[in-house]
Amino acid sequence: MYSVIRPAIQTRGTLSHSLSLSLSKQPPRVSPSSFPSTLRFSSIATLKKKNFDATLANSVRNSSNSGNSRAIRNISTGNSTATASSSSSSSSSSSTPTLATNLRSIPPALPNKTIRSILATAVPDSTVKVQGWVRSARHQKNITFVELNDGSSLKGVQAILSGGEGKGLVTGTSLELEGKLVKSEGKEQAYDLQVTSLKVIGSCDGETYPLQKKRHSFEFLREISHLRSRAKTASAILRLRSASVWGFQKFFESQEFTQVHTPLLTTHDCEGGGEVFKIAPRISARAQQQYEEQQQRQKQGALQKSDANTDTQLNPSTMTTSVSAPAPSEFFGSPVYLTVSGQLHLEIIASALSRVFTMGPVFRAEPSMTPRHLSEFWMLEAEIAFLNKLDHLLDFSEACLKETTRFLLESCAEDIEFLNTWVDKSLKGRLHHLVNEPFKRMTYTEAIRILQEAVIAGDVKFEFEPKWGQGLQSEHEKWLAGTYCQGPVFVTDYPAGLKPFYMRKNDPPLSYLSSPSSSSSSSSSSSSSSSSSSSSSSSISSSNSSSSSSSSSSSSSSSTNSNSNNGSSSGGSTKVGKQEEEDRTTVGCVDLLVPGIGELMGGSLREERHEVLKKQLWEFGLDQEEYQWYLDLRKYGTTPHGGWGIGFERYMLMVTGMDNVRDIIPFPRYNHYCKF
Repeated sequence: MYSVIRPAIQTRGTLSHSLSLSLSKQPPRVSPSSFPSTLRFSSIATLKKKNFDATLANSVRNSSNSGNSRAIRNISTGNSTATASSSSSSSSSSSTPTLATNLRSIPPALPNKTIRSILATAVPDSTVKVQGWVRSARHQKNITFVELNDGSSLKGVQAILSGGEGKGLVTGTSLELEGKLVKSEGKEQAYDLQVTSLKVIGSCDGETYPLQKKRHSFEFLREISHLRSRAKTASAILRLRSASVWGFQKFFESQEFTQVHTPLLTTHDCEGGGEVFKIAPRISARAQQQYEEQQQRQKQGALQKSDANTDTQLNPSTMTTSVSAPAPSEFFGSPVYLTVSGQLHLEIIASALSRVFTMGPVFRAEPSMTPRHLSEFWMLEAEIAFLNKLDHLLDFSEACLKETTRFLLESCAEDIEFLNTWVDKSLKGRLHHLVNEPFKRMTYTEAIRILQEAVIAGDVKFEFEPKWGQGLQSEHEKWLAGTYCQGPVFVTDYPAGLKPFYMRKNDPPLSYLSSPSSSSSSSSSSSSSSSSSSSSSSSISSSNSSSSSSSSSSSSSSSTNSNSNNGSSSGGSTKVGKQEEEDRTTVGCVDLLVPGIGELMGGSLREERHEVLKKQLWEFGLDQEEYQWYLDLRKYGTTPHGGWGIGFERYMLMVTGMDNVRDIIPFPRYNHYCKF
């Protein structure tokens, strides 16, 4: 049996389908002119916080007869409108190409409502029933105040039990309460629940229960990870995690992408780093015995045949026979590994469906113990056919992150406000900056020059010297994004030697071609990528540099703990410091660096030329026969294409303000740690 099971991607559930009825009539926030015609951005209907309560109330009360709403999204113009079905039918039949999506409200499929929906649709003096866990209990003479929470929202409901009925209730107990909703006299909540019926579903040992009404350190919560989801911070992170998945999916839906489920078991290492987990089945003692008995019977049968033929003498010790069952060490007949990326599989599907994405767990056998590395994490990856400019890939990446983050700010305001108060007081400011300000852009060569100049000026000291041809370390990435750019920055065009075989090589720098023996310090004004639409990216605030992204989500550092979803650097050399003569070939790739985290996203243009790719396989020492299927994609109707991968846990670090990646995934797996 195998210990690898693919988790299902979470969705927001029935309530979320109802909430999707609130549509934005605003024009797209991202200018369509910034995208190629094949990737014009049309914003999906956006949830507005000011309409939240009314929308939720209407959808819950009238779920049985509110199924006629329809959203019509004009893909060619980017306009989004919401109309009733009676008026939308004529619009959908117009000559302008449109994509009509029914947003029928799905009625509740469970008998009980969540506390979130009860409070959002509250009617004073109405009788309701709630279930949840006691988060705190305050006992007074003849009255007990209980905060009950079921995880559907940050704040639960305050229940008031009189007549000594709540005596003995402790934190952690699961209850079912029935009573009347009344206007609250307190400032923390709008309604209180006057309890008329109490049912203890599951008691809790208050003396040993580790979660009490006080602040617990994240280190302590990691030690009780089977209970930490009941803590406010952990539950807020889980709701944001679910909403982020939904936000990304809605963005890709708006861009007409198809979701693909790529395999967890693979025969190749996409990144070529060799840091993979090899699959080996656990064979039971009985199965092993049967296998050995089968081998023995076949050998004996072969010996009996040899006795009948005196001309043939067989040595049992050296004789080999075919066995129907595979050897236990190679269940599939060849080595198989846990995937490190779904990119190559996505390229297969993109060659037929054009725009595809996937989201699932990936695995890296890295012995790293840093707070931003895991052995199992989730990756969001996209591949786009007919994409020949790196600028377009960067535009698309920026829009994806901006729209998803904006969605979180609008739909998860309560959880973000809580994290901004108790975890990182600059969180909201950074997120608003991310969605409102353009991402800066620079080439790898420019990044190295900036880092070297900062060192010479004494502005900063690095443990690792920034040098052309070497990967950017985490300290370099954080300084560039946090101190120098003070916001997200795309770094493009890394040296070819730092990146995987599938990335498209840029044209060599003009200075390198004209004077191959000259010092590299004279090539800082190198030509742009052959696949880029801009020849210069020196203006990090506005220029469109030509870069392509790698498929990995991890850091591009060149240390043994490097997680490169390798970006690439633009050709050219820095004027700071004298460097030896070297190959300045770069590839069209990109890494997105964000403050406090470093690399968030990596991507690239993929090499679509058959002969060039064949040569790169040879240069990387890869078996051409093993990658023949990959070459076939270039042989039969090849197209320019590109894609990227976002480390989902690193994105969660960015939108939660947390410092350690182990705190934003429910079940962390890392070196020497794998519980449950």
